[in-house]
Amino acid sequence: MLNITETLNSFINFYILIIILRLWMQKFNCDIYNPYSQIVIKLTQQIKKKAEIYISKKKILDNIFILALVILTIIKCYISISTKNLQITIILLSIIVIISLIKSIGYLIFWILITRSLMNIIIKEMNPTYYIIIQLTEPILKKTRKIIPIIYNIDFSTTSIIILIYFINKLGAEIIPKIWNII
Repeated sequence: MLNITETLNSFINFYILIIILRLWMQKFNCDIYNPYSQIVIKLTQQIKKKAEIYISKKKILDNIFILALVILTIIKCYISISTKNLQITIILLSIIVIISLIKSIGYLIFWILITRSLMNIIIKEMNPTYYIIIQLTEPILKKTRKIIPIIYNIDFSTTSIIILIYFINKLGAEIIPKIWNII
């Protein structure tokens, strides 16, 4: 039974990351014709198609991915809590869901920044993968460069964000270890 719930949680986590990636791509107007963008769009398009059946207003339809993200996170947290036989209140579940969403966003940002750093070293020409990674990370790095400028042609923005995410993760594990381990 534990393996089934872990597998289900892994699939839900993966789909949560895909939805966050789609929202991120929409927010920063990434190239939707990029092959990797198309994969993300195709993986999440079923949510929009199912919602179009029931919802006709475009403004609500645009936010359907946020709703799906919250619902999937609630399901993921509920599965994790129920496997550990914990009794929690609605308020605590809401806090766990919010922390879980923040942790998932941080996880995705962390790995995309790591990917960008590795691609800067390995790949010298522009290709679709490198192009979409730059489109996803540059808005965040641009804001960080305003705080931490380039010093002697060395850009510390990527490193500083990765270190910040690492410290937030460690801080969360120290302050609220029971909740942090659930999510």
